[in-house]
Amino acid sequence: MEAQFSPRWKRLAEEIMHEHNHDRLQKLAYELEEAIWQRQLELADESNCASEKLSLIQATEQLYKIRIEQLGFPDWHDSERSS
Repeated sequence: MEAQFSPRWKRLAEEIMHEHNHDRLQKLAYELEEAIWQRQLELADESNCASEKLSLIQATEQLYKIRIEQLGFPDWHDSERSS
């Protein structure tokens, strides 16, 4: 039985969900952002990976939420709505 490959971004997305240490959370956030960006570049011209592309979007949204709620980043979407 072959081990199923899990992309780096997916492993980091799982790890960040369970991290509570602020410094480690911040480090994981940067690593996850880079991994998501890299994977999006790899998949840019692929047409048979809609499921993974959707998962990348969801991971990006979760990362955005973690940065605002746990790391104190500004919510740029909220300031755009109130303008």
